[in-house]
Amino acid sequence: MALWDAVLRRHWNYALGQRLDWLNRTRSPIDRCSIVAEPIGEISERVDYYFQSSELRQTKQLFPEYKDIYADCQQQNLMRLDKAWKRWLVPDKAGKHGGRARFKKRGDICSFTFPRVNKPKAGAHLTGNILKLSKIGEMEVILHRPMPDGFTLKQATLISKADGWYVSLSLEDGTVPELLPVDEVKSAVGYSDIAGNSYPINFRIYDKREAKTKNDYFIEMLQETKSWGVKPDWVTGDSGYSSLANLKFREMCRTKDSPRPLSLRNEEVRFLSGVAENRRVPLERGKDVQATLDQNTRFQTSATKQSIAIGLSK
Repeated sequence: MALWDAVLRRHWNYALGQRLDWLNRTRSPIDRCSIVAEPIGEISERVDYYFQSSELRQTKQLFPEYKDIYADCQQQNLMRLDKAWKRWLVPDKAGKHGGRARFKKRGDICSFTFPRVNKPKAGAHLTGNILKLSKIGEMEVILHRPMPDGFTLKQATLISKADGWYVSLSLEDGTVPELLPVDEVKSAVGYSDIAGNSYPINFRIYDKREAKTKNDYFIEMLQETKSWGVKPDWVTGDSGYSSLANLKFREMCRTKDSPRPLSLRNEEVRFLSGVAENRRVPLERGKDVQATLDQNTRFQTSATKQSIAIGLSK
């Protein structure tokens, strides 16, 4: 296993040097040359994780010792380099960059990872306290704590320390739901009160398997918000919701507080929506005109009214 660390360190340094060489060749001005030095030779294609991972087969032919290392561990080594490279070149959300990836000295790389455990074609298998590693063999390990029920093994990382080798196991609990990224929320409902405060109260996530349109989500969210006791005076939305079906929509459930069905065309709820510039609207019966933006046109609503705003996220 110590030999694996040495070979992976050498591979890290070669891959980093390949990336820096490509960076220097592609950053040279095309209309002038440096008086100190200028790289010459053919410029290869973009050197990234996928390019270097595809060259592993050629590396094993040139250096047979790489054949003794499990392929997934070599790919994980390149993936760690790729993350360090991107932290240097790509800023984070605060606009800050990480330091440049460094060449590794002896002892700097003291771990390698098997990304799959107890799965078909996995390089690591743990049965009881026996850990079997591909191209290394079986070994007995001391478990510091029992495996919890319901968890599955995801990956195993072998770490070299002064007093011996350790294995760090990553587990996953399938019952814990994943966090929903905001980008996946396609349609949302916000409620604005009299004071002008707005609150998100409902949303929908687009799923092709449901075979629903944004207008279907529009009607569903209106039905739900009304069942919760929300009684808006206005329903506003962008131009994506200004369809005839939404204007004619009527909720068929009646309640004691609201004997009449919710309708966007009666005096119970008023509807305000934008109109796309490619639409034609009838200002008079039988006369359709092209919708245009008039700078003098303003929509005014009463400041004492409450409204529901429905928007489609980009």
